[in-house]
Amino acid sequence: MTVQIFPSLRDVGKTKGLCGTLTNDCKDDFLKSDGTHFTNGDTARECNTLGLTDYSFQPDEFSFSWRVDEGNNLFKEEPTFDGNHWGANKQLCICRKDTNNVDGDEYIDCSSSSIVTCNREEEVKTPQTCSSFLKKTWSAPIIRRSRSKRSPYITSQELDKSVAWTEAEAIEQCRLFMDKSASFKLCKDVPNVDPTIAINTCVLDILLTNSTQWMINAREGIKGKCLAEVRVNATLQNETESGGASIAEIVKNASCINDCLERGRCENGSCICDDGYGGGDCGIDLSIPPIIYGMIDSGLCDQSLVPCTEAYIEGDGFTSEGRPNCRIKKFQISLIGSLQIENQSVDRKGDPSTLMTMFCPISSSTAKVKQSVQEPPFITGYRISVSNDGLNFGEEEDMFIFNSTYQDFTVVDGKYQFSLKSGFCFIDGDPYLEGTVSSFDVCRVCLPGKSLTEWSSRADPECRVVLKSETTSGLGTGAITGIVIGGAVAIILVSGLILWKYKSARPKRFNSKVSMHGLDNETAVTMQRDA
Repeated sequence: MTVQIFPSLRDVGKTKGLCGTLTNDCKDDFLKSDGTHFTNGDTARECNTLGLTDYSFQPDEFSFSWRVDEGNNLFKEEPTFDGNHWGANKQLCICRKDTNNVDGDEYIDCSSSSIVTCNREEEVKTPQTCSSFLKKTWSAPIIRRSRSKRSPYITSQELDKSVAWTEAEAIEQCRLFMDKSASFKLCKDVPNVDPTIAINTCVLDILLTNSTQWMINAREGIKGKCLAEVRVNATLQNETESGGASIAEIVKNASCINDCLERGRCENGSCICDDGYGGGDCGIDLSIPPIIYGMIDSGLCDQSLVPCTEAYIEGDGFTSEGRPNCRIKKFQISLIGSLQIENQSVDRKGDPSTLMTMFCPISSSTAKVKQSVQEPPFITGYRISVSNDGLNFGEEEDMFIFNSTYQDFTVVDGKYQFSLKSGFCFIDGDPYLEGTVSSFDVCRVCLPGKSLTEWSSRADPECRVVLKSETTSGLGTGAITGIVIGGAVAIILVSGLILWKYKSARPKRFNSKVSMHGLDNETAVTMQRDA
């Protein structure tokens, strides 16, 4: 990873140590991290008297004093932190008045004792709102996966040099490289801008690294100083050549980041990239998919907190040039863990909000998954890959939509396993709290102790007939009802047959009484003769 720090105009004269050159005083350039100074014969001289040879010395004591110790190294595989954590809530820095300053200047305070909890929602696209973050009752696990390291970024062309560069060769190479830049040529004539500084820095980088990959940094550094000068120099803003644009306007219009890496043209200070390239400096090859680090919350989205209508992809190399697309395939997981994946995927236009983030719309993105088994879906998810050109897609990432009200998850061997929380039933694809009565049958109720996926019978007196029938037959409500009705009809027919035969044999008058004592008791038929 290359980290570049670009100071603003307000930083001039206010830096020390590693960035001390902005004060134009070499003595504070060598301030060590502990507040003491590194001194020797070279550091005592004024900056403008140091030449290329003077810069070649290596102040190791000064350099090593700024090295980050392992305990606070954020770029380790599994970084540790030896300070006090600030808690899980999103927090904001605050502005304070400097009571020690007579002018009462304000300063930003980000210390752990001064931060405040986020209490407002911004009108911008964000993966989560502050309110949803604060309501969150679960923590996303860290799941490490091996990922492709192919980068879409175009690196500076490296000259093949198997032997060490000489100073003469380095000077010649740097001059040729700088003179290829139209903006560098214009900056040569800007007051207070010395192009030899860029040449010397370029040469020193080559000699120290035996590489040409840092040449572009030296050129961009002098261009930055040139642009800062034309912004504050009123004379350059007013002067014109042949009644045309001012010198400041000409310089700004010709100054594009990295000179568009020779893969585009510079117009009004912005790069117009050639086909197949994108980014602010045309430094992204659109045919190579962006680097994907994962999704926010490790791919989990809690429907009890947010709508879950977009996937928030984290990575590097996203750009709005070309055709940023998301390829989405829906899948479903049943309560017993069976996976059903949609055969077809759909492409949706992605929204690359920054170089490192992209939003993918997933609401109503695909048709329903065809049910190959009887279990209803317990978890719905989306398998998502992204592209900068709409043709070449990268690795897939899974997004799982769940509801923390009644669903829980664990991670086993780097994979999610979802389960139903205690006190809930999951019947016909819907969750029910223990004790919930079925809206279709008042004698049915959610009893997780008896069944997680089916309605259980109530033991109330009015439901005892149904309960008795269930116990003896094990059949459903519809089957039991049919048996009861059929049994009643059979009893009536049998009774009628008996009466008919009795009348045929004994033609005397008589009365009959039929008693049915419950569905499971025998039917008692009592005959009383009327003498």
